[in-house]
Amino acid sequence: MTEERLVGAQSSRTSAFLRLPKKGLLSLRVLLACMLAPAHADDIPNLKDPGMISAGSQLFQETQCAYCHGQGGGGAIKLASRSDLEPAYIFETIAEGRAKGALRMPSWRGVLTDDPIWQATAYIMSLGKP
Repeated sequence: MTEERLVGAQSSRTSAFLRLPKKGLLSLRVLLACMLAPAHADDIPNLKDPGMISAGSQLFQETQCAYCHGQGGGGAIKLASRSDLEPAYIFETIAEGRAKGALRMPSWRGVLTDDPIWQATAYIMSLGKP
């Protein structure tokens, strides 16, 4: 007999449980990891698309990015005129957040999906040196 684990949620009114074999839990974990994994460099959309850049600019303003990065990326944490930023690095920073000394960039993974993160990435890339 295969070992089973109990997976589920329980409320005060009803109980809903699903019994999965141990292999089933592993498959579920792998599936979730693939779904939640950051995008790969091969998945980078056209970041020079004016529509993406425009949508990223709007998102930059709506999500208060300008509070730290300034209007147009020239704030205390500069994004404008930088040539050292790579798209995958920017995407990962927005998605997962970063910490450097006392500075903290929050993770937006739970708030934004990949598409708006790529839009913000396109906008930030547009601020860099040509």
